[in-house]
Amino acid sequence: MKKKSIFLLLGLIVISILLTGCEKKTPATIESFTELMEKKGYKIVDIRSLEDYEEANAIVSAEIESNTYLEFFDMKTEEDAERFYILNENNYEKNARSHTSQTMGNYQKFTGIINNKYIVFARIDNTIIFSEVKPKLKNTINKLVKELGY
Repeated sequence: MKKKSIFLLLGLIVISILLTGCEKKTPATIESFTELMEKKGYKIVDIRSLEDYEEANAIVSAEIESNTYLEFFDMKTEEDAERFYILNENNYEKNARSHTSQTMGNYQKFTGIINNKYIVFARIDNTIIFSEVKPKLKNTINKLVKELGY
């Protein structure tokens, strides 16, 4: 009887741990991205007209340093965002010196070092964030990505 109780308790603990990892993340919005980046003092540019992504409703970019950006994509559908993510993941994986990928529920994230640049992109639902920076800016970008919930 005591063994049954211990196994039952262990089973419940494992299930609760697994379920907490399956929580849906809430995506940022163009407005929340813009607000945070402006609060941090970064210049925001609407780059929708510069990028050739018919699948995007909007694309904005925060200039972190000269010619260094954190971009936010609001895609038309979640499927468009997934395709965008997978295409980029496949392209960057091939050339990465090192990388990590994470997928959980409505969330995917890729980080890697490619051609002496730190790459991070992540998807939540129909949104994508993307940045390719010098390694010295890795911590800055990671903090911003975390603050945005990605």
